[in-house]
Amino acid sequence: MREYQFFASEPRDEMLMGICFPAALMLPTSILGAVMWYFIPDYHPLSKSLTGFGWVAILGVIIGFLIMSLVKRYCIRKYTVQVSGKTILIDSIGGRKYQGEVRSATINQNKMKTVLEIYLGHQKLIFIARVKNNIFESSIFAGSTKEDIQEMATLYQALQEVSILK
Repeated sequence: MREYQFFASEPRDEMLMGICFPAALMLPTSILGAVMWYFIPDYHPLSKSLTGFGWVAILGVIIGFLIMSLVKRYCIRKYTVQVSGKTILIDSIGGRKYQGEVRSATINQNKMKTVLEIYLGHQKLIFIARVKNNIFESSIFAGSTKEDIQEMATLYQALQEVSILK
């Protein structure tokens, strides 16, 4: 039995992060703006200085990125994959478990992400990993390392060997 571990997300997690990102940026800014406008009598949100909406927007964006980091921590999970012959057991920290016989596997790699698709009996599992290089080069959804990508590629090679044995 061989074991592989990597950090990745699934398509539903990617969708959740995609929906939460604009909401995490705009909701705190809108709420802070409404609170300021309601409670401070001399507040002018459309003034041309930074005393207007600027401070509220800056604080809202900071709060939004903090919220987004929490969402990302929830969505990117550590997966442990155990391959034993033609049977595969996939366990994640979040509680999802998959088990079945491997029919086939594909991997798609480009500059932004690596997508590993594993076809079991009646299931198709998709794992998406984005390499986090630094703040300026990476996507906001990045949470994997180069070692995770290499581990996914090694898993793919092992699954290809299993598929050929059938």
